[in-house]
Amino acid sequence: CGKAFSLKSNFNKHVNLHTGEKCSWCDPCGKTFTSMAQLNHHMRIHTVQKPFGCGICGISFSSKQGIKTHMKIHTE
Repeated sequence: CGKAFSLKSNFNKHVNLHTGEKCSWCDPCGKTFTSMAQLNHHMRIHTVQKPFGCGICGISFSSKQGIKTHMKIHTE
């Protein structure tokens, strides 16, 4: 793709996006990911970490998509 990186480790992570190589895995369930960011996002399902809270009713969600979907009930 022609993208340049100053660190070899960043280059290697980027190459994984093109090759689909899975370099990070979830110990609890064994699911694999092409980046640590994806793994970190996924790990929320195994914890009680729910950083996205509804300011109207107080329900919390583990993802931005979860709160976006939830907010629709307040606009109907």
